[in-house]
Order: sequence, then structure tokens, then C-alpha cells
Amino acid sequence: MPINGNAFLEFTEWLQRQTSCESEICSRCSINRAYYGAFHITKDFLIMDEKSGHRDVIRELKSRNEYLGNRLYDFFEERKDADYRLRYNFRRAKADRLVSEIKEFLEELGKT
Repeated sequence: MPINGNAFLEFTEWLQRQTSCESEICSRCSINRAYYGAFHITKDFLIMDEKSGHRDVIRELKSRNEYLGNRLYDFFEERKDADYRLRYNFRRAKADRLVSEIKEFLEELGKT
């Protein structure tokens, strides 16, 4: 069954509610899934081809709203750090903050 970007955010919220999920891997997964939710929602909002990549979506969003495009780029970089910088610490507070910022970003996106 196909899903949409909101499913990633719903999973992130579920993951963050788990009391046993204080580990770094949970924080990293929360950041990853929240970013991908924002990415897919933005791509749909911009009515872009499903095959459009991260930089394509960021570039298109920047052309329409530079501030929001820069925010999505920042989230992209945070997601890369969470996935690839294994010696960097990702604590629950950082994941919570980033997920909150992504939700605020999506609210602003919906207002444009």
C-alpha cells in the first residue's frame, strides 16, 4: 500500500513516545524519518516528479521561498549527520528539537 510524507512524521511521533527509546539510535532514526517526511511533503507541495532528488527539491523550494529552502537544506544536513557521522552524539533533546522545527517548517510551508 502506498504511503505519503505524513506517514514518516506519524512514525517519528510514535517512536518518540516510546519510553524505551532514549538510545542514540532512536534519536538518529527520529531525525531521519522526520526529515524524509518533510522532504516528501515538500516535493508533493511543489508538485514535483517522484524521482526528484533532495537537491532538486531544495533548489525549487529556494526559488519560491529562500528562507524555507534554506531550512529544508539545514534539515537535509542534519539528516546526513544523523545517518553518517557516527562519532557525533545525537541525544534525545536534539532529536526532539529538530522534529519540532520540522513541524514548524511544514506549518509555514502550508501557509505559502
